[in-house]
Amino acid sequence: MQLKCPGCSRTLKIPDSAAGKVVKCPCGKQLRAPQPTATQRPNAASATAARPAPNAAASTPGGHAAAPAKSFGVDAELFDELTDTDWKPVTSVHQPTVASSITSGQSSSRSRTAETKTSKDQGGRGKVAKQSPASGDPARKRKIIGVVGLSLLLGIVGIFAVFYLGNGHSGWATETFKGYQIDMPAGNDRTQKSHQNPLATVYELTARRQETGSQYTILVAETPGTPADTTVEDMIRKLQILIYDEQPIRRNGVDGVSGKWSSSTMGAEASEAEVFFHNGHFIGLMYSPYSKIMFAVGGTQPLRENERELDKPEEFFASIRFE
Repeated sequence: MQLKCPGCSRTLKIPDSAAGKVVKCPCGKQLRAPQPTATQRPNAASATAARPAPNAAASTPGGHAAAPAKSFGVDAELFDELTDTDWKPVTSVHQPTVASSITSGQSSSRSRTAETKTSKDQGGRGKVAKQSPASGDPARKRKIIGVVGLSLLLGIVGIFAVFYLGNGHSGWATETFKGYQIDMPAGNDRTQKSHQNPLATVYELTARRQETGSQYTILVAETPGTPADTTVEDMIRKLQILIYDEQPIRRNGVDGVSGKWSSSTMGAEASEAEVFFHNGHFIGLMYSPYSKIMFAVGGTQPLRENERELDKPEEFFASIRFE
């Protein structure tokens, strides 16, 4: 027979054997099946004969148990008789909507992320594994800000270092050499040497500019017995020094000659030079650009496009002080 559930409006197919009994709908609603008419009531004996005995199975070619018999096209075991516990109040079940299901799922996910997980070791003692702090944790925010700030600071320092090394100037240091003062490139890259010329003892002090590799030299030649009226041009010839492109120059009240230096025994070839004769001393100042001497000195330092701007040779020549 068919029965419509007043709770969910579902049409239920129930066996006639359930007539007059209280049945349950899948939705949880309890209702009583009506009594069938005389024409619908099946013969009890035939119904009993049609139902297979409990735990009995018909043999099939495959060796599987046959499916239980159906009554009126509906499984007779679909409904059961109510017991005393079935008469207890039925708790209604709330069917959530799609939106509430999504919200609930998100809340559960956040709850699972924040909670701690407990695992059991072999000894049966619980171990708590704490999850990473939430992104909103103030301590974590401060840590992130500190890391970002440190990265920015290091970046600024790096940019400044690159700019300084690429365009900076290491400055000057005043040196006193054989009674004469001269500004040489700052640093400890200094070389001193001396040698004997047929007419004089020659002393040299050479400094190197660390940014470019260029060299600066002050040369002092002691010429005892040289007449006081000897000119610088006379000394150039006596010492067998060649100065190309000679030009007169005056530094701090002393006359001299500037040009390109050439000597087989003193200084570096092709250096820019200024020479003077003062109180029996021949003084030579030489600036040797790294681009001109790199092969002679076996240099491996790369050339700088702004070499002269960094070397500032004019400041070197102008710094000589005669005492």
